[in-house]
Amino acid sequence: MRCAPPANRPLREELENCSIYLKWEFRLLKRLRVVVALGGIAFNSCVRILGFPAGRSLVMGPS
Repeated sequence: MRCAPPANRPLREELENCSIYLKWEFRLLKRLRVVVALGGIAFNSCVRILGFPAGRSLVMGPS
């Protein structure tokens, strides 16, 4: 994410303000197949922006 809030604890408003950049980058990557989110905040932001249902496993393939 392009935004780095103080103490790495973003407020809801900060997440919303910064998510526009993430949405824009996802739109640019038409052939996107894999997203590696480092940390819970990044993971939750990606899940929300990409429209995956909350609470479902997003890992596919052999375990």
